[in-house]
Amino acid sequence: MAALAVLAAAAAAVSWDAQYQMVRSVKHAPVIAALEAGIPDVGALIFASLGIALALHAKRALRARMLALAGERHDLARLPLTRVSQIANTIGAEVNLSPGTARRVLLSHVRALQNGHNQPGGAR
Repeated sequence: MAALAVLAAAAAAVSWDAQYQMVRSVKHAPVIAALEAGIPDVGALIFASLGIALALHAKRALRARMLALAGERHDLARLPLTRVSQIANTIGAEVNLSPGTARRVLLSHVRALQNGHNQPGGAR
């Protein structure tokens, strides 16, 4: 992850420098050239951030959907912990959630319910 961040920063620096040189050669105004050179990179950063936010939101929605389906089909407060894995695998596959994540989320939710804690929306 850190290597990707370094690569992205290097690409942004090269992109900015190339844009700056091009705009400065035409407008002969360093401040304006610096601002205009940053526009494409700032736009790329904004769209990348929105993409990451959307991906994180989708994961939470999948987890909440899996917990809702499990709650509709089973009494989670009385569910034996030995059945959690099988149920999580089945429902997790239906909502396109990885088996490991499905088991972890459902087990955490069932344990919380059985301990008297309510976790609306599931574990995050």
